[in-house]
Amino acid sequence: MSTIFSQSTECPTELLNLTGHQYGKLSVLNFVGLEGRQTKWKCRCDCGNIILAKGIYLRDGHRRSCGCLRKEVRLGKGYPKKLVGNIFGRLKVLELVPGKRRHTNVVWLCQCECGNLKEAVSTDLLQGHTMSCGCLKISQATARLPRFHKENHPAWKGGITPEHELIRNSHRYMEWRTTVFERDGYMCLACLTSPSNQLIAHHIECFSEYPEKRFDTKNGATLCVCCHKNFHDLYGYTKNTINQFYYFTGKSFFHHAQKEVIPGNGG
Repeated sequence: MSTIFSQSTECPTELLNLTGHQYGKLSVLNFVGLEGRQTKWKCRCDCGNIILAKGIYLRDGHRRSCGCLRKEVRLGKGYPKKLVGNIFGRLKVLELVPGKRRHTNVVWLCQCECGNLKEAVSTDLLQGHTMSCGCLKISQATARLPRFHKENHPAWKGGITPEHELIRNSHRYMEWRTTVFERDGYMCLACLTSPSNQLIAHHIECFSEYPEKRFDTKNGATLCVCCHKNFHDLYGYTKNTINQFYYFTGKSFFHHAQKEVIPGNGG
């Protein structure tokens, strides 16, 4: 598809103007034109290279350099020091979390455009796997349902975000989740595997039925996505007990139970 170049480097008023914005290592210099329905922008990379990039790729975090950033990561150069202040999708990197690592990756504290704080590892930020606190997925899902926007949608509740969604996107919940993962060694307690980016911090006794235990690490356990689905397929999503989890995980849960949870009758 050919690019339709404008006669001026000024962005048309009906389009979102990215001129002067910073995306990763790229500084947007000026509007170039349209490629189909997508805007194209002239950008200067921190390394000095000039490139053309689509606006949608700049804003969603998929284009963050002329290509030199990927090379730096591959060669293991000191790229972590350069992340503070950079924007990846909706996340702005605030600071390095001292002394915290996930496997071999350092952890960064980021702030999302919606205001939530989010911890993310270097590779997830640099490779575009983490681009928001979770609100981006909600926005994308909403965009796929244009006919049922806001009050026209049968599930619309007047714009009030359900309590459980606010809690699960909170900084306190993220800290609880990370603590559970670290305690369990980033390993599923059911199948004893460590699948990358496929772990869930499971509430042994129900999140909805035991609000006082939502942030109690003794009520949390690490499961992979597959085992988490299998557990709820077997026991449902309500009235879950410690005994259910004990029998589901079997001997692999024994040492975890000795450390933190004494199996009982679910009370």
